Amino acid sequence: VTALDPGAKLLAACARALGPCEVELVETTYEAWASDGRACDAVAACQAAHWIEPQAFLDKTYTLLVPGGRLGLLWHLDTSQSSSFWRATQPLYDRYLPDAPNKPPQTIPLHVAAYEAALTEDARFTSRALARWPWSRTFDGDSYAQMLATHSPVRMLSDEDRDALIDGHRRVIADLGGEVVRTYETVLLAAKRADEPA
Repeated sequence: VTALDPGAKLLAACARALGPCEVELVETTYEAWASDGRACDAVAACQAAHWIEPQAFLDKTYTLLVPGGRLGLLWHLDTSQSSSFWRATQPLYDRYLPDAPNKPPQTIPLHVAAYEAALTEDARFTSRALARWPWSRTFDGDSYAQMLATHSPVRMLSDEDRDALIDGHRRVIADLGGEVVRTYETVLLAAKRADEPA
């Protein structure tokens, strides 16, 4: 297994979470990664493919996969836009992350749709499937702060702005009674590399 990420801190966190195992961690982007001729049985991207233009992603994936190799693209979409918590935290995003993808209108669902369309039109891939799973999670201030601190746009803030954004979320949760329920939808796009393109 080879895992790619352009962030050294995220790779270090991954290494700590995995412990001793046979996973190669590489600090690079998917686009820049040199596979050195290796072929892959599967390519998976979780909460990441939307950073790459769909056709460029599929072009690289096709060259990496063995015939019949599998592709899986996974996203977690926030579906709690109508909640009081969502409305109460928007001023924080307006101040610290005005271009954040979770600000309305959300951009990730548009990327999911673009990937679905690209896969549908690409004869190099077959056995395409789309699945969706709704779910929810209850957070208190601390657990939400821990989750928020893992988001890429938040991690890229200065220490001062990141702390202010996270503390602001803690205050909103406290004002709402100490807990909030967030609703999500997990989306999986799956496909298989065709043995021979049609």
